[in-house]
Amino acid sequence: MLLGAGLLVGIAAGAAAGGWWMPGGLVLAGLLAAAAEWARRPAWPELRAAVAAVYAAMLSLTFATYLVPGHTAGTAVLLVAVSATVVALGWRPDRHFRRLVTALLLVAAAAFVAVCLAIRPVGTGTAGGPAPTVLGVAQDVVVSAVVLFALFAGLDRGLDRGQGRGPVLLRLAGATGVAAAVASAALYQLGPERLGLSPAPVRDVLVAADAGGLVGIAHAVVALATVAGMVVVLAAARDDLGGSALAPRRGMSPRARGMVLTAPPALLAAGLAVLPSPGTALLLASSVALVATVLGCVRPRGAAMPARRSGG
Repeated sequence: MLLGAGLLVGIAAGAAAGGWWMPGGLVLAGLLAAAAEWARRPAWPELRAAVAAVYAAMLSLTFATYLVPGHTAGTAVLLVAVSATVVALGWRPDRHFRRLVTALLLVAAAAFVAVCLAIRPVGTGTAGGPAPTVLGVAQDVVVSAVVLFALFAGLDRGLDRGQGRGPVLLRLAGATGVAAAVASAALYQLGPERLGLSPAPVRDVLVAADAGGLVGIAHAVVALATVAGMVVVLAAARDDLGGSALAPRRGMSPRARGMVLTAPPALLAAGLAVLPSPGTALLLASSVALVATVLGCVRPRGAAMPARRSGG
């Protein structure tokens, strides 16, 4: 679900960074996330909460860019406030909710790929450009993987680590395949230059594919994915802080504790909601996620981490 919401702007940010080789960057980002999971070195909970907060800011900007383009910052801040209030009051997205939203997004992704492939694109070729080199391709793949890493960094949320590596690795493999298919279809229809410059790539791809009548449905999917994703990541940030050294003492009531734990990531997300674009927020989220992953992997094995609760 979080990957589907992130792809709404991730395909544009990835195309701007990696051009035609963006699908390779998605695969590399998925492999890096799988390697981090295989190492079994979870990031510090404070850093995980920070990644979730930045991701929430990116989702709020995505919602505003697609649906309220004339008032992006104000809409994004308001959406963060509403989502944080829901989370602070104790609502927890359960497994059935996440699975339902994920299933709807998978259907939307399949329809998107089918529409892109049904219409022959115009002007997306590479005629006249320089021939790609091995070094250039590798550079494009690595740069796009760095930009898109945050899309995969939270796919282990909501799973009990006692289940073993299998569920997370299977989720990563499936998510990587779906993401690469969506990215390839968008590149086929728009080409990397037009796709990389698009503030709302899904809408622009549909218009280019002569499917403008589906834009209304696409906007509904955007609203569902971003709002549900924000609630999930803010709840995850709340739970991460609940297992950290920053957690308040246990004497508080559950509701008061939830409000206190939700406030820091909500304030961070609201502050970042004034960034110039969701692509900028995605790059920041990926940078923080990479730092968190590296610090987790270099931590001595004897340094135990607090147990994480399911946060979606």
